[in-house]
Amino acid sequence: MKEAFKNLKDQYQAEIFNTSYSDHTQRQVLWMAHNMIDKIKGHLESVMVSGTLASKELDELQGLTK
Repeated sequence: MKEAFKNLKDQYQAEIFNTSYSDHTQRQVLWMAHNMIDKIKGHLESVMVSGTLASKELDELQGLTK
């Protein structure tokens, strides 16, 4: 997953530098996308950790009822 996010950030950065001087709107959109990657990555990691913790808790509860 880390490599996928790094590749995506690199791609957005390359695209930012390949926009024409007059294409301010496209650069702005790419810049926002580039800067959102870390927030999205953090959210996904949080959800995965929460899901893992919830799964462990369910396993423990099931162990108590056996």
